[in-house]
Amino acid sequence: MDLLSILRVTWRHKLAALPVILLTCAGVFYVFFVKPPVYEANTSLLLINPPNAPTAEQMNLYPKLAKINSNNVYLDDGLETVADVVVNIVDGSADQKALAAQGVDPRYQAALSTDFADPPVINITGVGSTPAEAIRSANLVSQEATTTLYQLQVAQNVNSLYLIQSVTITAPNQAQLSVSGKLRTLIAVLALGAILLLIMISTAEALAKRRSVQPTSVIFATATNGSAPVKPLEPGYERESASGKPVEPGYERTPPTVKPVLRRKVAVAPKKSIHAELRESLPSNNADTGADADAEADASTAAGADVPAGADVPVGADVGVGADVGAD
Repeated sequence: MDLLSILRVTWRHKLAALPVILLTCAGVFYVFFVKPPVYEANTSLLLINPPNAPTAEQMNLYPKLAKINSNNVYLDDGLETVADVVVNIVDGSADQKALAAQGVDPRYQAALSTDFADPPVINITGVGSTPAEAIRSANLVSQEATTTLYQLQVAQNVNSLYLIQSVTITAPNQAQLSVSGKLRTLIAVLALGAILLLIMISTAEALAKRRSVQPTSVIFATATNGSAPVKPLEPGYERESASGKPVEPGYERTPPTVKPVLRRKVAVAPKKSIHAELRESLPSNNADTGADADAEADASTAAGADVPAGADVPVGADVGVGADVGAD
C-alpha cells in the first residue's frame, strides 16, 4: 500500500481518525511549548593513589611514622574497583533520597568513564530545568561522591595521610540544553499516535466491509425474470455468479438482468432440389417419354426413392428431397 492509498483510507474514515490526530497534535504541542526544558551540567572526578607506606629508614628518622596505620585495604583491589563502588553507592536509592531532599533532580547520572585511564575517572551529570539548577545538581552529586569515598576508607581505620583522594578535573561551570530528552519524548508521542491511528482506521474499515455484505438468511435476492426468489446455498457449497467468480458461501447475490434478444424472421426462397436441376439440364428430346414413365418417376421421387443410374427423368417430374441420383 502506497502513501496515496493510505491517505485515501484515512480520508474515508476521517471521523474516526480525527480524534487521534488531534490528540497527537496536542502531545506535540505539549512537548515543544509546555514541557519544561532539560539542562545538563557535567563534572569529572579523578581518583589518585595515596603515598607509599614509610620505609624502615624513614621510620628510624621519624619514629612517629611507625605509629601511623599506613595500610589501605582498598588498594589491594585497585582504584577502578574503588571507583565502581563509589558510583554504585551514589546511584543507590539511599543517596538519591538524600540528594532529592537537597533539591537535586533525581535524573542525575554517575558513571565510570569508559576511557582506558589509570587512575580511573568518575563522570557526573547534573540535570535541571534551568542552567543554574543543573550546575547546582552536578556540584552536590560530586560532593556526595567525594564524601562517600572518604567514609569508606575511614570505616577501615585508614589514616588521613594514606587516603585515596578525588580531584575535580572538570568543573560544572556551564549547562547545556539537552535536545535528546525532548527528542525522545517527541518520538514516543508520534509513535503512539501512529499506532492509535492505525488501530482506529483498521477497525473502521473492518466495520464498513461487514456492513456492506448482507447474509441471505436475512435478505433473499429476487430473480429479475419474474421467477421465485433465489434459494440460499447450503453450507459448504458454492455457486458461480454471472461473471464466473464463485459467490462467498452463505451469501447470495441478485442475478443480473438478462434482456431478451429479439430475432426477426426473414423469408428465404426455397432451395431447388437436385432433381429439379437435373430436369432443367436434360435435352428436349426426352419430352416424348410415355405417361407411364412419368408416373413411375413421379411416384419414385415423391417417395424419396433413389433414381437408378442412366434412367431418364421426365421433364417436370418432382424429385423428392434426399433422393440419390446415380451417376451416368
